[in-house]
Amino acid sequence: FVDEGKDTIAVLSVTNNGPLAGTVDILVESIEDLPDNIIGELANVQVAWERLEAWEDYIPGELLVMYRDFLPPEQQDLALNTVGAVVQHRYKLLPAAHVRVPLNQPLRNIAAALQAHPDVVLVEPNYRKELTKTPNDPQYSAQWGLENARQTGGSLGADAGAETLWEHSVGSRMVTVSIHDTGTLLMHPDLEANLWVNPLEVIGEAAPADGAPGVALFDDDGDALESAESNVTDGLDNDGDGLVDETGIDFLDEEVMRADYNTNGIPLAGFDGVFGSLDDDTNDYPFAVNDDDENGYVDDIHGYDFGALDNDPNPDTGYLFPVDGTEHGTHVAGTVGAVGNNDEGVTGMNWETSLMICKISRVEEFFGLPILIIDTAAVIKSLEYAVDNGARVSNHSYGG
Repeated sequence: FVDEGKDTIAVLSVTNNGPLAGTVDILVESIEDLPDNIIGELANVQVAWERLEAWEDYIPGELLVMYRDFLPPEQQDLALNTVGAVVQHRYKLLPAAHVRVPLNQPLRNIAAALQAHPDVVLVEPNYRKELTKTPNDPQYSAQWGLENARQTGGSLGADAGAETLWEHSVGSRMVTVSIHDTGTLLMHPDLEANLWVNPLEVIGEAAPADGAPGVALFDDDGDALESAESNVTDGLDNDGDGLVDETGIDFLDEEVMRADYNTNGIPLAGFDGVFGSLDDDTNDYPFAVNDDDENGYVDDIHGYDFGALDNDPNPDTGYLFPVDGTEHGTHVAGTVGAVGNNDEGVTGMNWETSLMICKISRVEEFFGLPILIIDTAAVIKSLEYAVDNGARVSNHSYGG
């Protein structure tokens, strides 16, 4: 027992004098409903830089920075400017950012300088991991984890009790589950009917809508001004700028302004976030035209690929050599929500659901062989996307 408000160090020694290996369960019990400010704050994570190898363990020139609070962007940038860091993405779920830093200094030195700033709480590298490999068995009779009848020689009843659960509910299309993994085969006959569909991207934000993904022929944001979303030519100066039917910019959403559609490191409205400045990336405009829901992701109909930064969350294919693990995301999506009772393949824990596919992996070559990679920034960005788009549950079962 540890008295409240006192620090203590406890040492536990365990000796196994028996002939067989064993395990020890240790229970640490805290007082129920004890306020967090009494327990204390989580200490800063200490990065073991001496054990990390560039490209193998982290992406050079990239850091994840957490601030002490949700500071205004300009105040966040004061800390970043001290080391020449440039924001790649500001997260909304937590006061943090994914940044790029100069490559002319050791990354650990830049991290230490940022960590010393009073507005910064935590600095970590953008960790990079090769995904582990898992098999995929499409037969329900082998899915002992759902209902174990010793069909594979296991223990009777050592399962999730799925058949008992299905007596009460088989799921609902109203519940969106985001699958953060290696991508999912969108045309899979056992998954297609349960895929989440982004309604705003398909039909635009407001009537009249064009009904076609990524091609908005009307003023979707409803402000009656000419927009880069719209190619309607009516011969009128709708926005009152003295130009008629010009190709202009009328985006009101901050997500569009700060989006880097062509992934060159420069957002639509430049590094200052203000449209009309000299640092604007005009090459982002053609992509922004097709972003019907103005969330910064073009044609994200069933989700997005945060590893390769495109709108195709299918597994990576087309390589000369097989890429181990690419099927994992499809397998996981099937476990969560393969259509049930349809006389096809396997069944998911939920016969009905809405699967939002958030692909977080990408393929890199290692001595000429393709391998699957994930990084921390992509994982956080995908989770932010899922929350913004209404996911109630998110599945993360990757490893590395």
